[in-house]
Amino acid sequence: MHATAAQTNIIVGDLNCRTIDWQCAACPTARIGRCLLDFTVDTGLCQFVDFATRANNILDVLLADEDDEQVITSVAAGAPIGDSDHLSVTFKIVITLGKTHPAASNVATHRPTYKWGLADFDSMHHYLFVLTGSKLYVKIPRL
Repeated sequence: MHATAAQTNIIVGDLNCRTIDWQCAACPTARIGRCLLDFTVDTGLCQFVDFATRANNILDVLLADEDDEQVITSVAAGAPIGDSDHLSVTFKIVITLGKTHPAASNVATHRPTYKWGLADFDSMHHYLFVLTGSKLYVKIPRL
């Protein structure tokens, strides 16, 4: 896969990476899932599907640039198509012509943007490693 900053990147499909926890940006196992998650984080893509598309898994993804998050709107689950055992994913793409577009400023929901590619994970790992562990408590907010 390849993503470029010179244009808006959108990747859609059934990637069958059930081991990825998209809400926590974690993939404890499965080399292929880890590679996909690393690519997503490194290239600044955002996963817009936040509901299970088959059983309890998010297998169908909609990835787009975090910086262009207003390009993707109205993401929703739809009925399976044909004999598929996956829910369909419907969404709208806002295409901006010129410098401003009225639909882009009227987006009702705002997703947080995380610049994971800029994080210093080595320093965070070192900091957490030197803690005793007995005083380390982490509260993860529900999304």
